[in-house]
Amino acid sequence: MMSSLQTADKKGFRSIAFPAMGTGKLNYPRDLVAKHMYKCVDDFSSKNPKSTIAEVFFVLYHKDHLTVQAFENQEKLQQKYTVEHEKPTTFLGKGNKNKHEDDKVYSTSLGKVVLKLYKGDITAVPVEVIVNSSNTNLDLSLGEVSKAILQKGGPNIKKQLLRQKTDMKNDGIAVTTCKGSGLICDIVIHVDMQDTTLKLKEKITHVLDKAEELCKISVAFPALGTSSANITVKEAAEEMYSAVNQFQSKSLEHVKEVHVVIFKNDQMRTFMETIKACVGTGKKKKGWMACVRDYAKDLRYGANSDNKPKILTEDRPKNLLKKVHRCYLFVIYAKNKLEAEKAVTVLETELYQEYVSKKIEDRIVPELKPEQIDALKFIGKSENVEIHVDKRNKEIVLTGIIDNISSAMSATNKIIKTAIEEKQLNQKAKLVTDMVQWSFVEEKNGKKTFVEFPHDVNLLLEEAFKDNSSKVTFLASDGSKMIIDLTSYKMFPEDDPTDENGIIRKTKLVSDSDFKPPEHWDDMADNDEYIKIVTLAQSSKEYKSVLTHFNKTGGASYTVVKIDRIQNKVLNQQYIAKKKLMDATNPPGYQNERRPVWHGTNKQAIENIINTGFNRSYGKVTAYGKGVYFAVNVSYSASGNYASGDPTDGLKRMLMCKVLAGEFTVGNKEMRTPPPKTQAGAGSYILYDSTTNDVSNPEMFVTYHDSQAVAEYLITFK
Repeated sequence: MMSSLQTADKKGFRSIAFPAMGTGKLNYPRDLVAKHMYKCVDDFSSKNPKSTIAEVFFVLYHKDHLTVQAFENQEKLQQKYTVEHEKPTTFLGKGNKNKHEDDKVYSTSLGKVVLKLYKGDITAVPVEVIVNSSNTNLDLSLGEVSKAILQKGGPNIKKQLLRQKTDMKNDGIAVTTCKGSGLICDIVIHVDMQDTTLKLKEKITHVLDKAEELCKISVAFPALGTSSANITVKEAAEEMYSAVNQFQSKSLEHVKEVHVVIFKNDQMRTFMETIKACVGTGKKKKGWMACVRDYAKDLRYGANSDNKPKILTEDRPKNLLKKVHRCYLFVIYAKNKLEAEKAVTVLETELYQEYVSKKIEDRIVPELKPEQIDALKFIGKSENVEIHVDKRNKEIVLTGIIDNISSAMSATNKIIKTAIEEKQLNQKAKLVTDMVQWSFVEEKNGKKTFVEFPHDVNLLLEEAFKDNSSKVTFLASDGSKMIIDLTSYKMFPEDDPTDENGIIRKTKLVSDSDFKPPEHWDDMADNDEYIKIVTLAQSSKEYKSVLTHFNKTGGASYTVVKIDRIQNKVLNQQYIAKKKLMDATNPPGYQNERRPVWHGTNKQAIENIINTGFNRSYGKVTAYGKGVYFAVNVSYSASGNYASGDPTDGLKRMLMCKVLAGEFTVGNKEMRTPPPKTQAGAGSYILYDSTTNDVSNPEMFVTYHDSQAVAEYLITFK
């Protein structure tokens, strides 16, 4: 991007346009792309003050709502962070006037939560939750904030509070909703400030925990305790900072912003000075190795990769966001009451036909991330549709005009698709990490240590390794592009190939203590013994059990020569990993595993399967899909077309297997993968796990992933 700007400048161009680079097939994180594209323009502008380029455009595909949301969020951050204050005198020094301060919002990023401070009327702040300092009796006639809430909330707030007194006495907080009132927030959390058993920090934390429980993103506090609990402004500021900083270290999904809204002029300076003292300003530049470690931390814990927090400022928006309730009054003139009622019926019918609600049900809804919820809100706003996310009932309800609902439904389904794909990718990455771990070598003070790559980079490396790719690229936390050369096993930043570190691959397949061989397996004492074939004694209970299964579905007409147990550690652990992924993806309690199933083939293919597993590329049958076929009945697999007699001994061979059929559908000879699921709520982007000839009475299962089945026994017969 920097090279493109430099080229445009050299050619004397005045404007240049960029897409959201790397967010398509390269699948770079949208928020990082937005952050570093803005940073690149800022860097170029500061280094080239005389550049001919006057305009830089970021052109985004309007239906890619997640990318649009990421760039909008970054745009807001750019506006916020225009001025960075390094000394208290910069923002509260001589010459600053109250009028100037009234127009400013001061903020600091504390990990996952942004703490904002500004002067104003808390009841007019565009947040989802406002906090009210109250007492055990929930008396709103005391205190300026309480009076303002009562005035704007009306009798509805008062009625709710009458029913909340028990909660206030038992829990120290009470929650009232603001629907239909003059308040623009969703809820008000009233906190008992007369209770002396809890410190202010504990009360603030209790409120924040409640907001997180209620799935709210933004919370606004007044200067709690400074008017009714004999707490100084300095103490209130210190407790607020400490509580928010401690709260953000938890595993949060919702709360992202905490606002402190100061009403009195004389409190603003003290509160700000105290927050500044809490924040501190020390900062040290990181090298690329630290950025790679930060990248791993960000992925694992969702932490903010900035160094130390700092105080930033932004201008307050002139017009606050308000809820708009559109209400239209129809006045009907008619000859008589009957005609008027007919007209009302016609109007209602037309309105009901145009104004509809559509419901999307999916198991992923409770797991939607805050940024995905934000994207849904953006869709609702842009499409003029009300979108309600009900995590408890696992559904999203869209309400609005039919024409608007259609496009909003499509966009919402894409968000759900992305969420499901991210979950499945994360599950897959974690399962791969259970089997293989890639690490890079870091040398410090003469000692070498191995630093594990995070799950997603580990998955990239393992897939590239299996595909015989020569290199892998990813972005570190500072936006620098990292390259891993899989021929030399070296990692280095793209802009400095000489600054390299070694990488290693360690398999956990056999040594992993999580893998416990089945109890009926014979000991494999040698750690290097991955495969063992054990011939069963005809008198053993195990032999008789396998023989019974064989004879039950068509094998009785054959003579069994011997039965071998197949013990393959690697293939069994891969099967277990695949089963974990399928159990996590499909409905709870669903029968994903089918056993026994049968696979007949020639002697050479049997040997390959025992050693390296099933390989669909060897399959010849394609009637119900181009995969690996497993029969429910022995009679099907025992035919000469499949279990063919070996020319050297005339014997046939068949494998008794277990298979992860999962959710299946009828296949056809053109299918290279299972088709998308079509049941309600699944959407058109999740594939079936396997195919069959008949869903209600399957005679066979066709799998498309080589670790979906494992051979347990080899039956030799004639």
